[in-house]
Amino acid sequence: MNTRAFTLSALIAGIVMGLLSNIPVVNFANCLLCMWVWLSAILAVFLYRRFDPVNPFLSVGQGAGLGAVAGIVGALVGAVVSLLFNALFASFGYDPTAMLQSLQSQGDLPPAAVTAIQALAGTGSLFVALLCNGFLYAAFGAIGGMIAAALIWKKPAAVV
Repeated sequence: MNTRAFTLSALIAGIVMGLLSNIPVVNFANCLLCMWVWLSAILAVFLYRRFDPVNPFLSVGQGAGLGAVAGIVGALVGAVVSLLFNALFASFGYDPTAMLQSLQSQGDLPPAAVTAIQALAGTGSLFVALLCNGFLYAAFGAIGGMIAAALIWKKPAAVV
């Protein structure tokens, strides 16, 4: 396995995954069974084939590894993109705590829901989201990489 091709394809696919999975409005496509994660893992296998002209075919296990690494890179990139968009929305006056207080004062939310949302919206929420996304992106990326490698994989010709 070509380490350079593996690293480049995992990084490029992970960056694409992190961007598409965390840009507002575009990220809603992830509601379709993590579509961006699967497609980015498939992209990683495709890129690996392009970067390694000598032995471009991956086994199913190698495709799973490539998709999982791309998923971890995607989760890290996604955390940074999420922070940037949260800062951008805060500069436009978006204040989630003020929205929560207005919903609570109108009686639309029970007090238990407000305290649960405030606990999730704390500073640790980014860390929890990074852990959850890291696990989910790696798992779905591995599945996407396996599918792509199985569909693209051809047995090398036997050397006589």
